[in-house]
Amino acid sequence: SMRRAARILIVGSRADPSFAPLAKLPAAAEVCGYVSSAADFAAPETERIAAECNVLLLSPCSKELVNACLAAMPNLAWIHSRTAGIDPFVTPELLARPELPMTNAKGLFSSSLAEYCMFACGWFSKRARELRENQAKNQWQKLTVTELRGATMGIAGYGDIGRACAVLGKAYGMKILAQRRRPELCADDPLVDEAFGPGEEALCRLAANTDYFVLAAPLTASTKHMINARVLSSLKPNAVFINIGRGPLVDEEALCGALEDPEHPIGGAALDVFETEPLSSESPLWQNPKVLLSPHCADQTATFMEDSVSLFVENVDLFQRGETLKNRVDVAAGY
Repeated sequence: SMRRAARILIVGSRADPSFAPLAKLPAAAEVCGYVSSAADFAAPETERIAAECNVLLLSPCSKELVNACLAAMPNLAWIHSRTAGIDPFVTPELLARPELPMTNAKGLFSSSLAEYCMFACGWFSKRARELRENQAKNQWQKLTVTELRGATMGIAGYGDIGRACAVLGKAYGMKILAQRRRPELCADDPLVDEAFGPGEEALCRLAANTDYFVLAAPLTASTKHMINARVLSSLKPNAVFINIGRGPLVDEEALCGALEDPEHPIGGAALDVFETEPLSSESPLWQNPKVLLSPHCADQTATFMEDSVSLFVENVDLFQRGETLKNRVDVAAGY
């Protein structure tokens, strides 16, 4: 049968080595051009190429560039995001095109983020910082550690990443609480001991019953600052807060306050994402001994972006054959 032609415009750099899997694109699929800023469309040649393309492959970029692509591509039939989170790309112009299919890299980063989640649980439960400090002083001092077995992991944003964390937590003998927009989806999930729905009340209840609070929600208009001072003050004393979602899900100022609050001490925070990235060198989080900090690289394996391009290549084949695309995103919902 005839394959539909896939003429691809790429947001990104031609020199980016992670685009190597594009060499395996199927027949009748070709990369027609690369753009890296809205200004590129000022060139008539770029404008001509964009007008002929029907597929857009997005790397993280400005909303202005997303809109420039939408405006320059009258034949656009499908958009793919190289990342799992689509928050950088959602513009009113994109929301106005609900018929336009969009797919993402859902699932590719879940196991590496779940490993980071367990690493963070272990970092605090086994008191890694103090062990290292004592080792640096040649000091033999026994520390009492805690077990993860029997502890409760509460997961706010129980999607693909959240569930991958639950799989590992369960293997350690942890109790799993899950919070999500549609808790009924957890009804038959053998990993979940209790499910919570959306809203501040539910998050406060989740926080009050959790030893390790894992945040893995997507960033949408309704999830920004979902973790506010009230939710943080509901956490058990000595609970550990882990953010592998997006920085703006958390009111960072409130988090800094909660970490330093003598009345209600949080045990620690493992943070891979921040409200503003890179994190300002002035932030108190850098020097806080209760914080395990990583610069948004918990899922950054050597091949993580290449793997994402390989997934796109598989989807191109489905697109050309008119079959259902993998990882279809609900742009209005934000994931």
